[in-house]
Amino acid sequence: VNSGIFPEVSGLERVEVLKGSAAILYGNVAPGGIVNMVTKKPLFNFGGNIALNYGSWNNVKPTIDIYGGLTKNSAFRVNGSYENKESFRDIVQSEKHYFNPSFLYNISDKTQIIIEADYLKHHFTPDFGLGGLVLNTTTSESKLNTILNINKFVGTTWQYQTNEMATSTVTLNHQINNVMSPSFHLIANAFPAAVVLTGAFILLIGILTHSHQMQKTALITMVIAALISIFVVFA
Repeated sequence: VNSGIFPEVSGLERVEVLKGSAAILYGNVAPGGIVNMVTKKPLFNFGGNIALNYGSWNNVKPTIDIYGGLTKNSAFRVNGSYENKESFRDIVQSEKHYFNPSFLYNISDKTQIIIEADYLKHHFTPDFGLGGLVLNTTTSESKLNTILNINKFVGTTWQYQTNEMATSTVTLNHQINNVMSPSFHLIANAFPAAVVLTGAFILLIGILTHSHQMQKTALITMVIAALISIFVVFA
């Protein structure tokens, strides 16, 4: 994870941890290790769940996850969440929006393409704690924690921070034999680029394989991606 933004766990299927120099195989040049966060993928059986979580300090978080098959070769999944919470510290608040749609198409028995979009917007009050105030230079003991209550916010009432991240991924899986199944990933940090790359890629496959279904899928994908782009722009 290099985005500098805390990921939204409601969109994760599993977390993989690879320790040591073998992590360099992920292309991230991380010899110490790497954490691979795998998002939820489309499923052909229809299902889903809707949940509402409530916790301390007015922490409210509804989530939704819906998946199913569109045709015998294609499937979709849409999951998202909204979180609004306060804090034990006065004034501190947090609001988070998350949206993660994905589309899967089996080109053949051994080849599969997955298109994903991931959008996260986090608006919150930065809280750096109470800090330290050394009044006794001999013992270096901080007195600030005893002077102020733990719920005291020492920042300004108007300070805020907004993190926004939108990415899209095209994954091509192909099974060469029972042992080798390489995956190729194309990641775009801007949805307009994803619209062009994803649609063109599927359309090219459809033309080369003379598949009218693939060409139709390409057009549908471009429309879906365009709608997602509009959503991200005006969200």
